[in-house]
Amino acid sequence: MVELNRQNYVSGNTVLVPQYDPSKKHNEEKYKKLQKAKKEAQIKLRKQQTKQKLAIMKMISFVLVVGVFLLLRYTAIYKMQADLQSYKAQVSNIHAQNESLKLTLAQSANINSVEEIAVNDLHMVRANASDVITVDLSKNNFKAAKVNIASNSIVDKLKNILF
Repeated sequence: MVELNRQNYVSGNTVLVPQYDPSKKHNEEKYKKLQKAKKEAQIKLRKQQTKQKLAIMKMISFVLVVGVFLLLRYTAIYKMQADLQSYKAQVSNIHAQNESLKLTLAQSANINSVEEIAVNDLHMVRANASDVITVDLSKNNFKAAKVNIASNSIVDKLKNILF
């Protein structure tokens, strides 16, 4: 057998005891560190994604709350406008009734129409001079009521005693 490369040639019982390679252990430690760093990076990425999702959920809930609030306010405004329209219609109806009553009052205030209704509808008759009774109201027919005001203040009592 021809020996071409003497460095890789192993003879005898040294085949069973391989040489120790410290770089292999160092590579394993590097690999473990890289795996640990990779896991930490994944955990950090998950935390960051969770924070982003939480921020998005907060924003969505804020928008939802504002939307519901605006919807409630618009509903209240619409109700107020409907009530206002109803009140305006009632006011115009009352104004029309008021004008109608004023016209009826003006027609019934005429002395001729009052006399006509009294004679025709109520069967009243015109009074004669013999049916009329006159009363003198210039004379005071009623006794004046005594006003007795009790004075409670000391100054009023002193005035009454002295004067």
